[in-house]
Amino acid sequence: MKMPGMMEEHDEFITGDRSDWLAICDAVIEEDRVEQLDAMVAHEPQASYSGSPLYRENLLLKETFELSVRTIRFVNQLGCERAWLIDQFERSACSPGANSKEAQNAESLKDFIHKLKIALKEADEAEYWYYLIAATQDKGIDEDLIARIQRVMRILNKIIGTSKQRLIERTKSTK
Repeated sequence: MKMPGMMEEHDEFITGDRSDWLAICDAVIEEDRVEQLDAMVAHEPQASYSGSPLYRENLLLKETFELSVRTIRFVNQLGCERAWLIDQFERSACSPGANSKEAQNAESLKDFIHKLKIALKEADEAEYWYYLIAATQDKGIDEDLIARIQRVMRILNKIIGTSKQRLIERTKSTK
């Protein structure tokens, strides 16, 4: 018996195209504007995160790129004490951007969800390593950096939830 909300193996063959995930991202962007989460994160000069016009307005790619840039700047200030710990943090904090970018070219909606779940796991791991660094360094807490990590996790959670709901709706409509 299939439990409600569970995906079957054949769901991976439900295809979608770039417009499907762009629509999902657009919906999340609109929700984000309504919630005015921008007020939580200080604005810095922004570097270009993609040369493609397809990604120019992609909130997820923008935020994950800014998280990576901010992480690298933070790590550069720490020095090399406990290099293994800092390396773990830097790798996990930069990974959501690469995984989110990879998800933009997913082969199916299920593949898109899977890639974003990996990005979410990495962001969650980055939060752990950040707090461990903050607890063991004398430099204090970087409120902007932790806010960026948590913002990326919120965006990823919203996109994953919306995508799962669409996958369930598609599965129902194809039966």
